[in-house]
Amino acid sequence: MIGIFVDGDFSVNQKTAFSKLERDFENVMIIYREDVDFSMYDRKLSDIYHDIICEQRLRTEDKRDEYLLNLLEKELREISKAQDSLISMYAKKRNHAWFDFFRNLALLKAGEIFRCTYNTKNHGISFGEGCIYLDMDMILTGKLGTIYAPDGISMHVDRRNDSVNIENSAIIVNRSNHPALLEGLSFMHSKVDAHPIMMVWGKELRNILILHHCIIIIIFVTLLSLTTLI
Repeated sequence: MIGIFVDGDFSVNQKTAFSKLERDFENVMIIYREDVDFSMYDRKLSDIYHDIICEQRLRTEDKRDEYLLNLLEKELREISKAQDSLISMYAKKRNHAWFDFFRNLALLKAGEIFRCTYNTKNHGISFGEGCIYLDMDMILTGKLGTIYAPDGISMHVDRRNDSVNIENSAIIVNRSNHPALLEGLSFMHSKVDAHPIMMVWGKELRNILILHHCIIIIIFVTLLSLTTLI
């Protein structure tokens, strides 16, 4: 099963084209971000601001960032109830951080993202199942071979001229809510406007998610086999 995860301001013609794609290919599902419930990964912005403000106030005067403290106190007063959401903040960005943030949340969902829409064409995908992530602009000229995920998460990277090319990588997780991703989510929950690229995926994956995109489009493949990507 292949899921194409999309978000944006689509025209009627674009949505019609997405629907046609689903009709033409039985194993393709269009997954709109707005149809997926990510609320379990959300946190109130006011709580994030409050924690940082308290941490700053506990510092000695020479260690305290007065500019940051004053800025956060001002912004905390201005947060409305409707805006008090980390997810809502990133949903409005429409930039690179927007893509990265929701890619991370989608990978936390993993195979369950196929069950989060009104589309019933999920081919019996079970709760907690893993997935393989591919960039939409990734060009495959042959089989990638076998990807091993001894810790339940790994990344395929292209090697050229004895260097690692991390652009257009393939990422595999063998279950929803992988601990490395949850660790990264806790990082996002403790920072103000942190860039999702810094979302820690465990020590071994800390610096390999520098991906570049202009629109949020992701392909997910369900893990009928947890080790082989075709």
